[in-house]
Amino acid sequence: MIDSYNRKINYLRISLTQRCNYKCIYCHPNPTDIPIDSKIIIRFINILSTLGIEHIRFTGGEPLIRKDILNIIEQTRKIDLIKSINITSNGSLLDDMAPSLLKAGTTGLNISIDATDKNLYSLLSGGHNIDTVIEALKKSLDVGLNVKINSVLLNKYWKEQVDQLFELGKEYDIPLKFIELMPIGLAVNYKGVSSDQVIPYLKSKFGEPIKSEIEGNGPANYMNFGGVNFGFIDALSHNFCSDCNRLRLLSNGDIKLCLYQNPSCNVIDMINLSDLEIKNIFTKIIQEKNEHHNLNEQSIELSMASIGG
Repeated sequence: MIDSYNRKINYLRISLTQRCNYKCIYCHPNPTDIPIDSKIIIRFINILSTLGIEHIRFTGGEPLIRKDILNIIEQTRKIDLIKSINITSNGSLLDDMAPSLLKAGTTGLNISIDATDKNLYSLLSGGHNIDTVIEALKKSLDVGLNVKINSVLLNKYWKEQVDQLFELGKEYDIPLKFIELMPIGLAVNYKGVSSDQVIPYLKSKFGEPIKSEIEGNGPANYMNFGGVNFGFIDALSHNFCSDCNRLRLLSNGDIKLCLYQNPSCNVIDMINLSDLEIKNIFTKIIQEKNEHHNLNEQSIELSMASIGG
């Protein structure tokens, strides 16, 4: 699909549930929906793949909460036009599932870790144990999953977070991705940090970065400091709207052309339409995708869990 600003839309993010077993201080989802059935999800992935969608990311809430997630991944893998299937998870339920996720067809896994110090991780995550997640991280690497780390830096703790996460990335040779805090939901009570602060800090410790060989399907820009690949997603301070390539399917069936744009339609309303009629709807609504978000100008009732990476 090509939108009205000549952007190629080939990436679909699917929130499988609003529920989450974490209560992060900047993100505490308030589930109100009944997640749509997996058959509906697979049907729409099939249809959208014929319109150019190639990359799928399953998010939440916490996507591993869904009992049918392995079946959803397996059915997605059978769609010939889909090139990658990725998951964003907090990692707390991952240890026993890692081998099954790989076998089902998962090609990439982003684990959300904001700190490695036990006390700081517990504070940020709402009382959870980092040891459980580190063991799941090691298990995921051992079985052969392609792992990256997602982190949200908070102004009060960011240097501690960066130092701790650097050591994690160095030890396990995994890329780190820093996601700028968005002023949405509980996050309005906190101040985030952008790459404008982090990159000079990393330069002061490691000198000028070298070119990173990491490539992704999303908006992160990667550079290598001290042998660790860092990616930065600055949707607020350095928005990537001109290169946006994504659609979002929310767990209640809403289709959003932009995280910060009102839903354009709901797939549940289309279940009795033919595939051709649905294709025609998407071909039309993709032209309504905003040129850029207006996050600096509006208040959005979402959670940081909706962003992911």
